[in-house]
Amino acid sequence: MIEHLSDIGEFIALSKSLLKPSGIFMAFCPNGNIEYRKREPHIWHGSWGDIHINLLDRDFASFAFKDHPYLILSDDWAFQMNQLSGWDQKSQVLGNKHDGKELLIIAKPNQKI
Repeated sequence: MIEHLSDIGEFIALSKSLLKPSGIFMAFCPNGNIEYRKREPHIWHGSWGDIHINLLDRDFASFAFKDHPYLILSDDWAFQMNQLSGWDQKSQVLGNKHDGKELLIIAKPNQKI
């Protein structure tokens, strides 16, 4: 539901303050990447604006957690378990697929890289 919030930065800051030092932030939302917009413009244009007030994409997510470990993936609701289990929780990883319908953001906002 993160795409419906009026201030995502405030939400991330609140999450960071509530998480333990080793805590994990996770968000799952519609993908706002340009690659998905080009792949399915009819669906994308029907989703953004009135329904989803914020456009979240991999650029936003990687900037929001630029100093922290993260795993950012895009897919059509079928994320590969090897990508999830293979993340070392210490590095910044952007998945290879850019045009998935959904965006998965996993980060450790209380740890620096």
